[in-house]
Amino acid sequence: MNDTELEGRVAVVAGGSKGTGLATARRLRQMGAQVVTIARTAPEEGDALFVQGDLDAAAGHRPVLPLPDLFAGRRASAWW
Repeated sequence: MNDTELEGRVAVVAGGSKGTGLATARRLRQMGAQVVTIARTAPEEGDALFVQGDLDAAAGHRPVLPLPDLFAGRRASAWW
């Protein structure tokens, strides 16, 4: 993969404020993607758009994608 392969794309990284998620967000940014991170705490540095969220507190909300279909091998892009 080259450093412009994801130019014009948006990547969403869950848990992107530290550890593996932060490393993933950084690499995606290096590859040209616009990066949105979702985590409970904000990253200490970086130019990614940060959205605070706690997936454990999502009770009562329905998923955007029908997960059983998604995990049955269908591509997520089929719903967009």
